[in-house]
Amino acid sequence: RTADGKGVTIASQRRYVHYYERLLKEYIWEGKKLGPPVSKLLSKVTFGPVPDFDQISGGCLAYFLVLTPDMKEVFDSRKMSPPIHAKGKEHEIHVQTLLTGDCKLVFYHDTALGKDEKIMWFWFNTNMLKGNTLKLTKKEIDGASKKWRKVFHENFELELTMEPIKHLKMNASLKSAISRSARRRSISSSSSAILDSNGEPLNVKYLTENLLAVAYDHKNSVDVHRHGNFLMERHKGTHKMYNLEHEPIYDRKTWGGEQAKYPLRKLEPAPIDTIVKFCQDVDKYVHEEKGRVAVVFYQGSTGVMMSACYLLWDYKADNARAAIRRCQATFSINDKVFHLDKISPGQVQRINDFEIYLKMYKRVGKRFPFEGVSRTLNRIILHTLPRTKNGELCKPWLCVVKDGRQIVDYPYKKTADESEHRFRIRLTNCVLKGENKLVFKDANDNKTKFWIWIHTTFVPNTASRVYYEKSKVDEACRDASCQTFHEEFMVELWWDEDELS
Repeated sequence: RTADGKGVTIASQRRYVHYYERLLKEYIWEGKKLGPPVSKLLSKVTFGPVPDFDQISGGCLAYFLVLTPDMKEVFDSRKMSPPIHAKGKEHEIHVQTLLTGDCKLVFYHDTALGKDEKIMWFWFNTNMLKGNTLKLTKKEIDGASKKWRKVFHENFELELTMEPIKHLKMNASLKSAISRSARRRSISSSSSAILDSNGEPLNVKYLTENLLAVAYDHKNSVDVHRHGNFLMERHKGTHKMYNLEHEPIYDRKTWGGEQAKYPLRKLEPAPIDTIVKFCQDVDKYVHEEKGRVAVVFYQGSTGVMMSACYLLWDYKADNARAAIRRCQATFSINDKVFHLDKISPGQVQRINDFEIYLKMYKRVGKRFPFEGVSRTLNRIILHTLPRTKNGELCKPWLCVVKDGRQIVDYPYKKTADESEHRFRIRLTNCVLKGENKLVFKDANDNKTKFWIWIHTTFVPNTASRVYYEKSKVDEACRDASCQTFHEEFMVELWWDEDELS
């Protein structure tokens, strides 16, 4: 037993103790050899009741990774079976991947904000399977087995369905066919999936009865006509296409309806006045006549951002987080899966800003200063310094960009109290107004490391310090492995109190 007297309590460790018992009884004591690792073709993962990791709408968007004993990732279910929002008694993930010997499956909840949440994991060995299924209860799954994980129902179970592999050569064409088949089954199994006349899933999602998200490959004429025919047949021209991200003007013969264009930069927050104009445009169109639909093209995260803002505008979401959740989508284009919920921290911040605009200005009749208010930034503190690819500490160099033009430049200066845990940048006469982008470069190579978007109107009047955790900092949030940015990386901004407050 262990020092605390509890013995072996980790689920996977207990499983391998039983594996070792079988190895002794069935092989070693009988003078038999175990033989080479057995390969199995994993075709389906079933689990339920579905745990509620989504705090807004319940359920979860689950996907899993397969790891080898040396922790090398060999499979990601998202590349074959897009995560679908699951709720209720049971959920299935259809895949096709080989499992051999010792395998670790790690399950995550695909979040819209920040780092995905690790929900459960377990180890097993294909040689020790009896038959072609592995069924585990809550107590037999790491993470779920802990008493404090009350989010898992007491009757929670997970089952792997596998097929034996004997003489199968995995060439490129077979892998592609397997991928398409699994993806089609996964998307089509969703109750919210919309299919074309041939039963193929369309990249279409109704966010509300008047707001529709659509994604397609505009260079693929077949894909264009599939989605165009759907709109023409379903809405008969009573729809309006909203172009974002400088995408090409739609062919009216194919798409019908009306068109509007709001060109935005990829992964950047839209200006507040542009969001207001967009919402006014959509609101006017869909409410002028019953049955009208506004169609937002989800080429990237800008579609999610603008749609989320309209849900707040139209009282279809109570807060920014709920709006983002509702607008997330997973589409498959040219056999590639696009998770259209991974919007940038700057865009998330802008949706939060828009919520404040609606609740504290528009809905109470208070004038909003779109041009911004003047605020003085006097200090920036970096909690832990990022590192270069060579493992060296970066030398922070601040640039402030406004309307695409650099207006402030603070080169790197070594300070007496400099350390890898905290670095201070003291500023003089740094007065900002309206929309600004704080860009942090590394003086070692003059390359941009991370940045933060700020609209001064939304900086609290009495706030002296505003904190941005790693998940809220552009570029830093992408470093899930913490090779460049420490997990506790944070940016602290010190503002002078507004003289008018």
